[in-house]
Amino acid sequence: MKSENNMTYNAALACSRIRARIKELGMTQIALSEKSGLSYRTIHKITHGPANLTMATVSKLASALGVTCEELIMDDDDAKERQGTPVVGEQQ
Repeated sequence: MKSENNMTYNAALACSRIRARIKELGMTQIALSEKSGLSYRTIHKITHGPANLTMATVSKLASALGVTCEELIMDDDDAKERQGTPVVGEQQ
């Protein structure tokens, strides 16, 4: 899938990473909704299945979750190459 800036990303993988980060932080969907400014319904859709994510949504989520947009949406290999750090939800 292509995002608004033509970066390829896998929506299911991005949603999985978002769920993993929420769990890592011990955050509720309501808390993420409040912190990100996104509706609870939007957060629920994202956490319960692959959802089409705009870059604006990804940016809000990344900020609220304390990660970069790239960590949420980039291919694992690309993210490792660019940052040399583990991808969100990845076991070390």
